[in-house]
Amino acid sequence: MATQEVIKYLAGIDLNDVLSQGRLQAAEMLRDRIQNSANARSLGAKIIFVGLQDIHPPTASDVAATYEKVVGAQQERIATNNFAQAEAIRLNAVSGAQAFTITNVADAKRVQLVSSKFAEAALFTNQIPAFEAAPDVYRQRLYLQSFADATAGARKYVLLVTNTQDVVIFDLEDKIRADLEYLNVTNSP
Repeated sequence: MATQEVIKYLAGIDLNDVLSQGRLQAAEMLRDRIQNSANARSLGAKIIFVGLQDIHPPTASDVAATYEKVVGAQQERIATNNFAQAEAIRLNAVSGAQAFTITNVADAKRVQLVSSKFAEAALFTNQIPAFEAAPDVYRQRLYLQSFADATAGARKYVLLVTNTQDVVIFDLEDKIRADLEYLNVTNSP
């Protein structure tokens, strides 16, 4: 009876599926069919387990070796597909993190630029009363402050002599040694 149910079942299914990945499902289906057949004959038996451990193509020919190559190729395909999916997940995570970082950096720069421009606007509105109070002094002070900032690291010579025209020489290339910066030089007539 069990052999008859196995032959009926195997005649109506794809053997490649059973040989490769459908072994457990086939065993459960066979157990149910054999149990139904035993119940129909009132045998009083309970079928607990049906195993398909030793099912394979005929080993006498090249069929078994060829079949194993096919199954091996299918398993390699599945492994390659799983690896590709894992790599895709990894790359998506990395690109998502990079996008998050770039977005946050850009947002921080935007906030910094907006804050800087608001500060410049506030500075400008505070400069208007100073300019209106003394326009010439304001312009001269702004010029001298800009000049001091621009030439902060440059050597400057100021010659103070009498009975001559004032001459101011700016050498913006040389750096004076730190120990000579505060040297006090007096000129004699």
